[in-house]
Amino acid sequence: MGVLGNADRTQIFDNHQEAGTLFGMVKAAETYILNNTRREFIIDGASLHREKRPEVPLSAIREALYNPFCHRRYEDSAAVQIDVCWDAVDIYNPGSFPAGCVPEDYLSGAQTASKPRNQLIASTLYRSGDIETYGTGLRRIRRVCDEQNVPVEVFQRGGSVHVRFTRAEAVVADNPPTTRRWREAHPLPLRLLGLQRMHGVRCLKMSEPSARICAKMAPLQFRACQTSLIFRSERCATLCAASWRGTSWRRRVRTEIDDTS
Repeated sequence: MGVLGNADRTQIFDNHQEAGTLFGMVKAAETYILNNTRREFIIDGASLHREKRPEVPLSAIREALYNPFCHRRYEDSAAVQIDVCWDAVDIYNPGSFPAGCVPEDYLSGAQTASKPRNQLIASTLYRSGDIETYGTGLRRIRRVCDEQNVPVEVFQRGGSVHVRFTRAEAVVADNPPTTRRWREAHPLPLRLLGLQRMHGVRCLKMSEPSARICAKMAPLQFRACQTSLIFRSERCATLCAASWRGTSWRRRVRTEIDDTS
């Protein structure tokens, strides 16, 4: 299993191998895919709670993960491979379709006969309730993906079967906000005024070192220092900052105060 950054699979961000029971490996692979893809939060008004919808339908992922164990060639030393790319999620099965059959036959429903290569494994998964034995797994993958507008392809290449879920294009902000950019764009007095208005904190009789310390805090850090506090001295500001940042921040703040005193 891996997370890849480009189309030719040469930029590898993460690489992980899993061993164990069949059910444990499928669960680990499912979790790996979910953790490395996006989720959509949906609020439709019918419920008070939001729904988290995976980028790729979970039922389709499970079906695509169980299929290789039923249909792969175990004499082949190749492993089931999962690639999470920026544009797709690919699952590789070191197996092939029955002679005379092509993927489209199963996707369209023209072929419905179930012909698992590994009968005992297929029987175990059927008894556990994880698969059915009607040869409709690929059709169900296509159906749930169509319902969620996720393009899916199934093709056979080089002695293996590939299932590809195309991901939605990621949108990245041209100029994402950061604490540093926010500080640089706003002078010290304006930053303090904005923090005061945002969190209702009164900074009375604040000296220049104290003001500089408070202004360096991100909005959430400033809020964590209790909105009812009144910063009257460098020591008070130092203690408030230290309560968020810990020992290393406390040393840095004290050094700055000593340098500016």
